[in-house]
Amino acid sequence: VLFRSLRPDERLAISGDDLREFYYTFKVSPARARRNALAVVYDAAVFAEFSCWDPALAGRRVVPALAALAMGDSLAVELAQASHLGLLQKEVDACRASELVVYRAPFPRGPFWEVLAIDDHVGIQAVSARTSPALRRDRQVFQRADRVYPSVGLCQHPKKKIREADNHTVVGGEIEGRIGTIAAPRLRTAVLVALTLEQVRLRKIGRAHV
Repeated sequence: VLFRSLRPDERLAISGDDLREFYYTFKVSPARARRNALAVVYDAAVFAEFSCWDPALAGRRVVPALAALAMGDSLAVELAQASHLGLLQKEVDACRASELVVYRAPFPRGPFWEVLAIDDHVGIQAVSARTSPALRRDRQVFQRADRVYPSVGLCQHPKKKIREADNHTVVGGEIEGRIGTIAAPRLRTAVLVALTLEQVRLRKIGRAHV
């Protein structure tokens, strides 16, 4: 059973955002960017038409460096997660301690739960026909998030944006909101079962030919 037992008239509404190119929306200091240098060398003249061109580089050879949080950058995950959490708490009034799902911590009592995993933000709301719109924390949070993300240069992935879905896979677990369960994604489970049965079949065929 997911989180708590749902009443017969309740279901779960799942909303979420996945931020596109999340690490590359961060601007880091020149000192940190120098640690993100690429292992290639160019004649500076190659970049003469770029808007960032500096005439002082004329006649020199340069090494490009990424002025963002690079994959493998020390503390990149921690900085990104903490920044996302702070933004949601300060500007969206989201991720309250009483609603945020935290690893190895007691599960919140609900009826609204939030999951934050770096660039993924998910909200799950228990609702029924009697639920007052004023109590729909999921709508409050994600309507504000829709306004806040663009204002700070963060891009929501349009194909991964969900609002009030009955069924969705969240951080590796498939939630069936109509009955309130969570499990490994059914498609992956079915593929694993099929592969296991095929292994059993092939083993029996191999023994038959011995």
